[in-house]
Amino acid sequence: MDSKPFTTKELESVINALKSNNSQGYDDISTKIQNVSSPVINLSLNYICNKTFSIYIFPVSLKYSVLKQLHKNGNWHDIFYYRLVSFLTSFSKKNPKK
Repeated sequence: MDSKPFTTKELESVINALKSNNSQGYDDISTKIQNVSSPVINLSLNYICNKTFSIYIFPVSLKYSVLKQLHKNGNWHDIFYYRLVSFLTSFSKKNPKK
């Protein structure tokens, strides 16, 4: 299954489509920082995305997530008032889909 490589223009549209905010994953890099630095990192990120799809292997470091318990409301001592939140790297959200 061969697919044509992604262009930097396609990757740029994916980056621009993501909500720009200060939230960050375990790597402490926010989507806001990535959006601002896009002109500088776009070529390298494009290479990584194309390599990922050409060898059919997603980088292990981008699969990693951190789970944290978030208190919803109610009794702080009751486990039913917590939910798990998964923190991913914002780079792992940027792989264009074809």
